[in-house]
Amino acid sequence: MARNNNGDVSSTGRFRFVAATLLFIFCMLIFLFWRLDNVRVEAVRLVVIEKFVPNFNFLLAPFTMLQNIALDFRSYSNILELNRELNQEIQQLKYWKEQAIQWEAKYAKLLDLNNVKLDPKLLFISGVILADSGSGFRQNVLINIGSEDGVRVGWAATDGLGVVGRITGVGRSTALVMLLTDTASKVAIRVQPSGARAVIQGDNTKFPVLELLEKSKNVSAGDRVVTSGDGKVFPKGLLIGRVVEDSMGRKRVNLSANYSKLAFLRVMRMNEIEHVNESEALVGDEIVDTNVSTNQGIANE
Repeated sequence: MARNNNGDVSSTGRFRFVAATLLFIFCMLIFLFWRLDNVRVEAVRLVVIEKFVPNFNFLLAPFTMLQNIALDFRSYSNILELNRELNQEIQQLKYWKEQAIQWEAKYAKLLDLNNVKLDPKLLFISGVILADSGSGFRQNVLINIGSEDGVRVGWAATDGLGVVGRITGVGRSTALVMLLTDTASKVAIRVQPSGARAVIQGDNTKFPVLELLEKSKNVSAGDRVVTSGDGKVFPKGLLIGRVVEDSMGRKRVNLSANYSKLAFLRVMRMNEIEHVNESEALVGDEIVDTNVSTNQGIANE
């Protein structure tokens, strides 16, 4: 039994030696074959690589997927950043668009109010608002034209859309305008198309009250309100606004002037009204006297 075991061990050792020797010789042959620089050997090497080297693509698939996910995430992040920048640019464009609209409106007002200086033949004078009263009890604004520009107390002021108020104080280079919303402001008006007369009374709100309204049944919401010219406070026919009703059914006026964006005011010049003192000054009497003189001259001839 001992001899058999020793024989098995010796045969196994010889087999291992032979296998290691053959493997070494095979590796040396492969090494030498791989080091040969020949066109045919290179072609054989390529064929061997294609046939015997295993395909590791299935092992690289998870890594490729992770790489694609990372690239997609980076692309998504770039898109989000680009979208954020575009939103900011859109907001800036909206801001500048609003600024352009406001400047366009101001430019239109300036074109409308371009009679800034002071030819006495002009029908109105334009001025810039310097300050407001800043009080809830007084509704006044200060403009940069005064007595040296020919402004007088009582003249009407508009913003180009509707009546804003009237001049209540005049300095050398400034004037004080009392707005229609002031509690001390009372203006005679006429409602169109009914022709009803009333007085617009300020109450420190955006919608002054219609007081002493005649023919109230003929007045409805949406009717135009214009100055009547009574009392020689305002010229006749200046637009003030439109009639509205509050929750209590009281008639008020929605002013046409945009009080929230007042920047320029147009002061209306009011010419003095000539009064006829003698009947001889009437045109009809002058015509009659002229005709009588002509007839007498013809008869004498």
